[in-house]
Amino acid sequence: MDMVRSRDTSYIVDGFLVVYDIVVPSYSRLPVLAEVMVCRLDRAGRFAGVVEFLSRKAKESGAVMIVAGTALSFNDRALARLYTNAGFSQEGASLAKVI
Repeated sequence: MDMVRSRDTSYIVDGFLVVYDIVVPSYSRLPVLAEVMVCRLDRAGRFAGVVEFLSRKAKESGAVMIVAGTALSFNDRALARLYTNAGFSQEGASLAKVI
């Protein structure tokens, strides 16, 4: 995704490391909160808290959308289901090739 980056911001939220950035992607003139990484640090972590946190940060920053992915997940479908249950919709697919 081609975008103008500001700076990544990281927090510990309900047992998860959450890294995000506020960006203006090439397809928009408006800011978007881009989830860079979510990593579970504690088995008792609560994923719903991550979504609430990202939503709050998006509103505070004036972002019009939150973009998240499943690239580093052990189970892409399970993580996608968590995001979908929280109101996200799948907008496309990302493909990668290991070189």
